[in-house]
Amino acid sequence: MKKELLVLGLGTVALLLIGVVSGVLNQSANQFAVADPKINLKSVRSVDQNLSPAPSPQLRYQIVDLGTFPQFWPTQSIEPKSINNVGEVVGIVKPWSIEGNARPFKWENGTLSLLSIPSQFDPIWYSVFVEDNNNSDQSVGWALPYPYNPSASYPGFFWSDENPEVFEDVWWNGLDDNTRFLVGTRSGHQGLSQGVIYDLDNSTFTDIGFLENGYYSVGKEVNTSGQVACTSYDAISGLPKACLWSNGVLTDIGTLGGSVAESQDINNFGHIVGWSTNTDGLERAFLWRNGVMENLGSISPDSYQSHAYGINDRDEVVGSSEGTAWLWRNGTLFNLSLFIPPNSEWLWLNSAQAINNRGQIIGRGILASGQQRAFLMTPITP
Repeated sequence: MKKELLVLGLGTVALLLIGVVSGVLNQSANQFAVADPKINLKSVRSVDQNLSPAPSPQLRYQIVDLGTFPQFWPTQSIEPKSINNVGEVVGIVKPWSIEGNARPFKWENGTLSLLSIPSQFDPIWYSVFVEDNNNSDQSVGWALPYPYNPSASYPGFFWSDENPEVFEDVWWNGLDDNTRFLVGTRSGHQGLSQGVIYDLDNSTFTDIGFLENGYYSVGKEVNTSGQVACTSYDAISGLPKACLWSNGVLTDIGTLGGSVAESQDINNFGHIVGWSTNTDGLERAFLWRNGVMENLGSISPDSYQSHAYGINDRDEVVGSSEGTAWLWRNGTLFNLSLFIPPNSEWLWLNSAQAINNRGQIIGRGILASGQQRAFLMTPITP
């Protein structure tokens, strides 16, 4: 159900360093790697004319390490999940200790802190995930019992203050910026698990349903209009199909020619990103808008995998391709590792998880020490 970010082993990193990374690190100290950071330039339709024009492709970034929790050092994994337009980040930390289950965190103005968890969901027995946050400093998530227990509760959480509201048997994945809608999956409702949208204004649940021959669905993200990016699973093949739920209507948004597609995010214009197989069976990131699914490409033409995870209201998309973080904008796929400045503590950026309307990007990368860490990239204004 949940997709982990793709992580490179140190052996792979060593190979990658014989090329692009070494070229980046050898540039002069006062220059950023912005000369030509374009990968697999494709002729793709430009962003909609009614959106603000995208900035110049000559980008520069400040890259910040989100840090670690001293109490869990030295073994922990920090995984950012969402960033709002204020620049606040939420995600999970996996301590990898006797209390090794995931815990939700928030990063704000350089400070990491753990989100509160109700006492009945002790981290010894539960992994607690946070999936999304909005501009009002509110977040949603869910909990998974450990070890697995099919009879245990699988609650969802809505953090609107210090103590989260608990929803039984609902896994929340997203919320909108106006704090009206929550979206996720309701377990076992009417004998099936399916996507659900919750209206906070009137405290009502609405089932998303399934596509034809579906048996299970997931509500992944919701925008301020109540449109939901979702995935429906086929009862016969078990394969996922990407879909849009809008005003009570569930629509199959198609594929890139293959048989599989998953939705990951939706912006306030109703544009959806995710991944789909193409006619060759390769996984490719897509952007669906105005009824058309566009192939965003991959780091190299023969890459077997490229997934899109996040989109903002400028139709800027982020994701990963075989262990390399990328940014797609205005028809061009950029390898984000080529924006690492010289003499940086960063060696490579593995995956980009989300992007806000300020162009800030969160994801995971590798430090010169070989450690996997979470990053925040902020555009530098010329």
